[in-house]
Amino acid sequence: MGAQPSTLDKELSCPVCFNIFKDPVSLHCNHNFCQECLMAWWREKATRDCPVCRRRSSVEYPDVNCSLRNIVESHLKTNNIQKPSSDTERLCLLHREEKKLYCLQDEETICVVCQTSKRHRNHSVCPAQEKAEELKENLKIALNPLQEQLKRFHQAKEERMKTADYIKSQATQTEQKIKEDFKKLHQFLEEEEATRLAVLREEEEKKSQRMKEKIETLTGEITALSDTIGAIEQVMTADDISFIQKFESTKRRYENSVVCCSENTPPAALTREYRCRARCTQPDPEGVPGVLIDVAEHLSSLKYRVWEKMLGLVQYYPMTLDPNTACSALALTDDLTGVTLRQATQEVPDNPERFWPGASVLGSQGFTAGMHCWEVEVGDNKDWAIGVAKEMVNRKGNISVDQAGGYWAISLQKGYKYSACSQPWTRLRLKRKPQRVRVQLDYDQGKVTFSDPRDMTPIYTFRDTFTERLVPFVSVLLKDKGGSSEQLRLCPENVVIAKNSTQLLSWGADTPLP
Repeated sequence: MGAQPSTLDKELSCPVCFNIFKDPVSLHCNHNFCQECLMAWWREKATRDCPVCRRRSSVEYPDVNCSLRNIVESHLKTNNIQKPSSDTERLCLLHREEKKLYCLQDEETICVVCQTSKRHRNHSVCPAQEKAEELKENLKIALNPLQEQLKRFHQAKEERMKTADYIKSQATQTEQKIKEDFKKLHQFLEEEEATRLAVLREEEEKKSQRMKEKIETLTGEITALSDTIGAIEQVMTADDISFIQKFESTKRRYENSVVCCSENTPPAALTREYRCRARCTQPDPEGVPGVLIDVAEHLSSLKYRVWEKMLGLVQYYPMTLDPNTACSALALTDDLTGVTLRQATQEVPDNPERFWPGASVLGSQGFTAGMHCWEVEVGDNKDWAIGVAKEMVNRKGNISVDQAGGYWAISLQKGYKYSACSQPWTRLRLKRKPQRVRVQLDYDQGKVTFSDPRDMTPIYTFRDTFTERLVPFVSVLLKDKGGSSEQLRLCPENVVIAKNSTQLLSWGADTPLP
């Protein structure tokens, strides 16, 4: 049993390198070799002969014998033998000497015997170690671009991981804001519901109390009338003498409870006058008008009236800002209508849409046709620029905010220097400082007009031909690094409900209603 492993090792060994087969191949003569050993032997001999029997092989690239390879791997695994590396790279197959030299003409490693052989006798050679160091140095230089690229890939991966975290943060914050807005709407609806139910309960209580009083009055009258009728009927059952004696008192009691239907006065005498004998009686109870719940008042167009009242709670903005384009130095309000400079730069992804380092932001809506108008409250800000820009405008590095760069805007610098961002910039002379600026884009006519909405005083008009999608543009800080800490804010539009069409219509502050 002890000799069987060594015998098996011998059977599974290559006759060229004498090691356990590595990727064994079989020739038609049934001799097996390591694939690399056979290929190296054939390169050295320049003929495809079997190294054992010298039989010519018709196959240039023999396939790996999978069955034999599986047997070798199973044997190595069963006996816990580490798979040996081939010596064909280290030893010369012809002379069994270690390869220490490198032939510069044939570009291959050789041994000292090969150097004096006919094949390499007149070739230039150098130490293999020297050539290896040269190749390593060349490879090291060649690796530099790959290492730099790998470094950029790692940085990109890190940025994308931060972006993934930022996406989760964005989703959480947006979800929270949505919940807050709907909470306000729910609160408004709950309060409106409670108010309207309270009005209904109050009306119910008042009209129920009124009906209760009417019922109590009728109950008293029914009791009194029943007593009178009972007394009269009792007198009528008495004997003649008693009836005659009690007749006068009975008559007075009757007269006090009966009203003449024609004159609305008690009859003068029951026996002497018969003018209303059949018609004079207790008047019928009057009906009670307006005692029912005014259901129409409570339910008529209820949803519409609540919607109309809700206009006092909500505001309509024709334009909002896109936070994904905002420079990290900017802070946007929760409703995405206001922007100001931050005290410290925010950690946000440097995505392609974001401005950097220019403190600018774009609107969330874009236009490719039609007329559009919005207003920006600039207040007492000393440095700003507002207008429109191409959606695909350059947003990184030094940006040329001018007409040639894809911007149609006006600016204020240092609190007094107004300019139109044309090419070159045009100095503007304004009679008074606007608190708001109206921006009107007429895409089809190729015009961007700026004006003061207080009296519609024109400020400047750009004329151009638009072929790309345009978006609103707002910048808090231009060249002056001092900047301005005041907030720029998009202004809401007046909103009315047109009752004739039951549609929500929005109108500018100076636009007359139809």
